[in-house]
Amino acid sequence: MKSKIKLNLLVLELTDACNQQCKFCYNHWKGVDDNSLRVASEYGKTKKILKKIFSQAEVSSVSFSGGEPLLASRVQDLALMCRFHKSQVSILTNSTLMTDTDLDIFSQIGVNRIQIPILSSKSHIHDSLTQLSGSWKKCVEASRKILAASPERFNAVLVLTKQNVDDIDDTLSFYEQLGVRTVLVNRFNVGGLGRKFKSELELSHKELQESFSKINKFAASHSIQFHSGVCTPVCVLNPVDYPNITFSFCNTDISVRPITINHQGDIRFCNHSPRVLGNIFERPLKEILIEDFQSDYFNAIPEYCSDCNLLSTCKGGCRAASEQVYDTFSKVDPVIELK
Repeated sequence: MKSKIKLNLLVLELTDACNQQCKFCYNHWKGVDDNSLRVASEYGKTKKILKKIFSQAEVSSVSFSGGEPLLASRVQDLALMCRFHKSQVSILTNSTLMTDTDLDIFSQIGVNRIQIPILSSKSHIHDSLTQLSGSWKKCVEASRKILAASPERFNAVLVLTKQNVDDIDDTLSFYEQLGVRTVLVNRFNVGGLGRKFKSELELSHKELQESFSKINKFAASHSIQFHSGVCTPVCVLNPVDYPNITFSFCNTDISVRPITINHQGDIRFCNHSPRVLGNIFERPLKEILIEDFQSDYFNAIPEYCSDCNLLSTCKGGCRAASEQVYDTFSKVDPVIELK
């Protein structure tokens, strides 16, 4: 019997479809002129993908993503399948389509986390960023219900942009009022539809540093945990300066990477990267991952970082963003350009 590979996190993109057109969306398939609602995935094919994954890998956690995962058919059955294979399940959703029945079922089958973006304390700012009128009201209603039942299962998401950066203090206070315990705070990371709104959303280095300083100060005196999930060059955001926020950095170790697979079986380095490494229906998972992660492609050192003693920590930031902007993994994160 062949040994299974171990994966800490698998991001499963259940569908390309979404009912929002978030200005900051990094999905690589969403071009700058993309205004279409895409066709959702087939349950049968997605089930076969999971069956193949679990036959070849031990997966600690599966994150259901998209598009909007609640547009996929029988998402609860897919979550249950993951739980049968002893994987934790997280749902990354805008929550505007979530019903009380969905919440009850997710609770019963033991969904570990539900992650919902609340982009501002002000509805008009949130709705402007999602480009869906009424989205703030619906996501706050869903968040309140989850927090009332089991606050430990809820993650708020804050994407920092020029449109909501002046509202940070009020937004943090709003999280506290809601009873939020954990927040994923990410800078705007260019890609997908976000490329269309790049100049409208991007923060300068100074603005980013000031924003993270405000969050760090808030975290020091409140019982909310903050984590930055977008890999950022240390020369832009140095974790030493924000001791009350935890940071993620890119890692080519497949056991700890957010390996991503879509509803067609295409496997990618992460959910931000557009580069398909292989397809689960064509090659074994171990073969796809081991071969590609030993390649020179992922070991390239950006010229900008070649003399930096911090490279071993930050790896040049989000190089998947470089793939989307420069069509190569060998350049440093595009955020470097924003002095």
